[in-house]
Amino acid sequence: MANIFDYLKWRGDISVYHSPFCEIDALILSEISYLDFSGIVTNDFSSTITLKEASHCFFSDPSRADKSLGLIIPDLILDVLKTAANTRRFADMKLISFVSDTNEKEEKQFSAMAVDTGDRHLFVAFRGTDDSIVGWREDFNMSYCYTVPSQIEAKKYLDGIAEKFPSPIRIGGHSKGGNLALYAALNSEYSVRQRICAVYNFDGPGFAEEITDSENYSLLRERIHTFVPENSIVGMLLSHDNEYVTVRSSASGVYQHDGFTWYIDVNRFVVLPDGSENNLRNDRMLKNWLSSFDYDKRREFTESLFELLEATGAKTLTDLSIDRLDKAKDILSTLGKFDKEKRKTLSEILSFLVKETLRNKLKKDDK
Repeated sequence: MANIFDYLKWRGDISVYHSPFCEIDALILSEISYLDFSGIVTNDFSSTITLKEASHCFFSDPSRADKSLGLIIPDLILDVLKTAANTRRFADMKLISFVSDTNEKEEKQFSAMAVDTGDRHLFVAFRGTDDSIVGWREDFNMSYCYTVPSQIEAKKYLDGIAEKFPSPIRIGGHSKGGNLALYAALNSEYSVRQRICAVYNFDGPGFAEEITDSENYSLLRERIHTFVPENSIVGMLLSHDNEYVTVRSSASGVYQHDGFTWYIDVNRFVVLPDGSENNLRNDRMLKNWLSSFDYDKRREFTESLFELLEATGAKTLTDLSIDRLDKAKDILSTLGKFDKEKRKTLSEILSFLVKETLRNKLKKDDK
């Protein structure tokens, strides 16, 4: 079955005027937003640059072009940028106001970019979780915090873009980026919400508290498009709307989170008409797991896990070498403050990271 690259081959020569902006375009721009465009796209509104020009600048810089995107972000994003930049559909789209702010003290990892898509609309793309440990800590913080810093930044960014540009707005993001897109839309100024024509949430986690009964959600409900793979883990986390579309994937298990594995039929995803039994099971399982911990327990667990990871000296998941993870296990065995159950859970997480590190290394070595 087809994927993002097949879509670019089939539809890349068709402008957004002749074939309207669709969910696949939103996923492509959301994936591209994972890349670091600092120094290429200004962080204010002083200028714009076409996707084709930005791609040329990006790949002319070996420090960017040859750099791995880390343990969890697929390097295929580099290929999709290069391919999209050479299509009629994407080449002349204009990139606006790239911002990136990672702050360990504030436990914040935020990045966003706006795109003039050439059809008198803007697309605001929020980056998902990157390779930084502080980014993952912020994700875990979502389990017990009503808001986290990147959500507040997302609202400010959307309101700022809307103030500068009068166009109708589409918003989207993959993984945590989907969560930020929905949060920003729901909490933006009333005049901004009126201009939002679509919100695309690609397998993003939910929220620490229920939001689907809110008045703002009711106003936007018909414009919210949530997509999850048939065995979603990330998208089933925390409270979320059950009105999601289940997409077929070529991967299995947690690897279905990767949007490059999602099947595409011309200009839309290949979906399961009746949802997915796996997602219903995952939803029940995760809700039961979370409900067994109050917010204080979730905070305590998060602080314990990241205390161990930070003790290794690593700043990113890629930094977590096997030796450093083994060091974290040694630290765990010497800390008496963890009870048997918590120690077992933390040990399982560290073992999972070891497996992921080995899998990633083998994958990179095979290229």
